[in-house]
Amino acid sequence: MNKYNWALIFLIFIVLNRIQAQQNYHFKNFSEIEKLSNTRINDFFQDSFGFMWIATDDGLNRYDGKNVKIYKNKQGDLKSLPDNAVMQVVEDKDHNIWVACYNAIGKLDTKTDKFKKYSLDNLGFKSPPRITNALLDQEGRIWFTASELGTIRFNYETDQFIEVVLSELNDKKLWGEV
Repeated sequence: MNKYNWALIFLIFIVLNRIQAQQNYHFKNFSEIEKLSNTRINDFFQDSFGFMWIATDDGLNRYDGKNVKIYKNKQGDLKSLPDNAVMQVVEDKDHNIWVACYNAIGKLDTKTDKFKKYSLDNLGFKSPPRITNALLDQEGRIWFTASELGTIRFNYETDQFIEVVLSELNDKKLWGEV
């Protein structure tokens, strides 16, 4: 290959690199005015409507591109966030927002903007479990992991959670996004 071919290849590389480098990405930083409920962030989630949900150690934050709405637990209000320590957020097939809180699971009905706290008493816990992860599978089922129990799944028919023993799964494997 002669020097003209090398020069042509080099020129094409430079032109293609410049074209690719001109993609514009827009980022927005939260200013002092748009504070989150807490700076310790446990999870980010974008729902099907484009809202960013930010789980923190002191509340759940919904960001619409301009404003932040903060959800917190209010003592005595059964329709508020079940626990302020929110670990993970997931959206179900009906566009409800599920939150895995430190000691509770909650579902935000996005039509009413009210939470429902789910009891895990039917599973026989001696003390509230630490809920760590949430997942929506391809069949639309909601799964959570709990520190004292393992894996639990929401049963839409009974409106309760059930314990899932891995030996009950067909292939003995549980897959999810990391």
